[in-house]
Amino acid sequence: MMHFNRYRWAISFLGFWLSILASEQLLADSVQEQEFRQGSRLYTRGQYDEAVEKWQSILRSGYESGQLYYNLGNAYYKMNDIGRAIQHYEKAQRILRDDDDLQNNLDMARLKTKDKIAKVPQFFLSRVLEGFLDLFTTNVAGYLTLASVYLLTLAAILNLKQLLAPGLGKLLVVVMIVFSSFFALVFALKSYREETTQTAVVLAEEVNAKSEPQSSASTLFIIHEGLKVTITRNDGSWVEIKLPDGNKGWVELATLGKI
Repeated sequence: MMHFNRYRWAISFLGFWLSILASEQLLADSVQEQEFRQGSRLYTRGQYDEAVEKWQSILRSGYESGQLYYNLGNAYYKMNDIGRAIQHYEKAQRILRDDDDLQNNLDMARLKTKDKIAKVPQFFLSRVLEGFLDLFTTNVAGYLTLASVYLLTLAAILNLKQLLAPGLGKLLVVVMIVFSSFFALVFALKSYREETTQTAVVLAEEVNAKSEPQSSASTLFIIHEGLKVTITRNDGSWVEIKLPDGNKGWVELATLGKI
């Protein structure tokens, strides 16, 4: 019993912080749950405009979830707003990994787009890195980093107070340093990629991509609603985009929906 009491304060410390994280998430979920269900009832009755407004109000409050983006994608698809349907399916896919229903709906929406542009092949190492990073969402990587840092702190305290067997404390600290460094690196790479790689979906029915960020510039190519592009530069109300095949041009930001 005395052996357990020596660890009880440390366990209580860890449990305290974990309970705070859990309670904050539960509070956020409970606050938005009623509006989410109201939107679902409107969607079931075929009132897609009203459902979209209800769900968008949840997003405006600062709350987001994969299921919320997925439902918005479904509603926009029912309204034949293919650009926004794809945009919100893409947003949902950044949170919901390996969801077959989501992927099927995204594929169905893409079938309704006009532009079928093949991607430029990636280098092998780039594909491996991208595939590895895609195993984690940014939020999950952040939570794992926090959890590993808390455990590292706990292990260091136990080691300093000599509450663990000789050698075990140092080993535990080293292991937690490795885990916390690993998850911190994953979180940093995910965050950097999101900050530096901005993707978007064409929302306008047809867009003329220009050679310069002005309407009078010559048209390089024409793209259509639903195409996913990468934003490479900004210039006021204009952005330079890159197509999957590598071609670049300038379009007005208002014609796109950021993912």
